[in-house]
Amino acid sequence: MKFFSRIIAVLCFVPLFAQVNKSNLTGIVRDPSGAAVPEVSIRLVNTGTGAVRQELSDSTGLYRFSLLDFGTYRIEA
Repeated sequence: MKFFSRIIAVLCFVPLFAQVNKSNLTGIVRDPSGAAVPEVSIRLVNTGTGAVRQELSDSTGLYRFSLLDFGTYRIEA
């Protein structure tokens, strides 16, 4: 019985993860005809802080920015 009460006590002290205040942005670069455009340099600028991140679209035109702080952004290709 003591064994089980110790396990329960340990489980009560397991750290819990807080909410994450981050976001992701994903998109596809397309030309005027709708075809995906690979290897495009995508620049993301946080207009509040001026922080800049840069990614390259993959072979299907897909790009992704992960773990972004909340805010207003300008995207450039």
